[in-house]
Amino acid sequence: MTSKKPLLLLAASFLLLSSCGPEQPSSSQSSESHSPSSSVQGGAEATESSAASSSLEGSPSSSEESLSASETPSSSSMSNSEEASSEFVSIEASSEPLPEPSSSESSSEGSEETSSEEELPHSLSIDASGFSVDFLESKSSYYRGDRVEFTLRAYGNYYKLNSVYYTPKDLNYPRTVINADESGLYSFLMPGEDITLHVDSERLYSVSFSGSHFTATLNQKAAYYAQNTKLEFTLEIEEGYMLIDEPSGTYLSIASEGSGTNLLSITKVSDLHYSFYVPQGNVTISVPVEEKPVLDESDPFTKEAHYVGTFHNFDDCDYYSTLYFDFPGDGTLDWRMEWYYVSDDWGDWYQARPTLSGHVKFETSATEVAFSYSKKKYSFDAETSKLTFSSPGRIATSGDETWVLNVSSTRNADGLPTSLIFTQQIANFSQFEKSAGTVLNLK
Repeated sequence: MTSKKPLLLLAASFLLLSSCGPEQPSSSQSSESHSPSSSVQGGAEATESSAASSSLEGSPSSSEESLSASETPSSSSMSNSEEASSEFVSIEASSEPLPEPSSSESSSEGSEETSSEEELPHSLSIDASGFSVDFLESKSSYYRGDRVEFTLRAYGNYYKLNSVYYTPKDLNYPRTVINADESGLYSFLMPGEDITLHVDSERLYSVSFSGSHFTATLNQKAAYYAQNTKLEFTLEIEEGYMLIDEPSGTYLSIASEGSGTNLLSITKVSDLHYSFYVPQGNVTISVPVEEKPVLDESDPFTKEAHYVGTFHNFDDCDYYSTLYFDFPGDGTLDWRMEWYYVSDDWGDWYQARPTLSGHVKFETSATEVAFSYSKKKYSFDAETSKLTFSSPGRIATSGDETWVLNVSSTRNADGLPTSLIFTQQIANFSQFEKSAGTVLNLK
């Protein structure tokens, strides 16, 4: 027994030194490190248990409390460390790159960019003819949503306004129509693009008549007419006057001014009733009216009479010409010539007519009218039995010529001469050589 006491005292001393030593480990480690075995007895065991209990009460109860306790600074150190920490965050925020925007921020930024593009100015060009566009506020460019206001001023009352619209620049479509209010003001809101303002108008043309002693009535009464409008007119001749030829028309083309006048095609519907289509130019229609001739009692043609004569000539081919003279009984005459050709070239028969150069052109057409003149005044000399009238010149010449017919002294039961004899050659072509001396017989 006495030999064991020094050992027990040494063990107790070791335990006391351990409890007064450096910082204790965590609770899990304390419960496992160096605990005495159950074989230790008496005061040494009590001393060890007391020391272990004191150590456990001074340490945190769990790992979370230990972590919280270790991170919580003392009150004296908090004030200094907070100031230092604040300065650091500010510098760090300024030095680090900005974070990526969220989807909502990105959408907002895209909206701002779109808004910025829409705020760019846009151009407005004009495509107009016949009208001047007068803006209430003149600008070199416009922004989206700007109100554009203008009026139109025609260069003349010979322009017709069809429509007003705008399109994207350099495009024909889509078209946005612009209508005027009651005062004639046009307005619209500028779109977000360059545009062209179109004034669609149409040139109109006048129709006038030249001459005297007649009245012309158009079926449509207007100062100006659109191109290709079909017009009809009727003539009323003043008493004591007569229409000596059909009306003829000319026009000066607006599209090519300075190119000279153009002939207007006029169709005869019936006596003193005509029609035509308005061309691309102002029309002038000439109506040839003259005073009626004074009838002589010795004139044998105061009654209606018709004469006809045919002659034939053989050259490169056979050709036949027929002359017609008609007397309406009012001191005037109408006359015309018809012809046709027959050729036996290649053993076949063709109807043909020559060109002015005299060459034969084979054709299968019907009889051709060489010329036709109407309402030609004439004079009759009973002493010489000659009938004289003025008519357009020969085919190869221009200007009027005087023509003479010998009137037969033989009369029929109505007192009309039975025949007339041509005293002149009608033209200097071979096919007309026998015109002089041709007998026109009363039909």
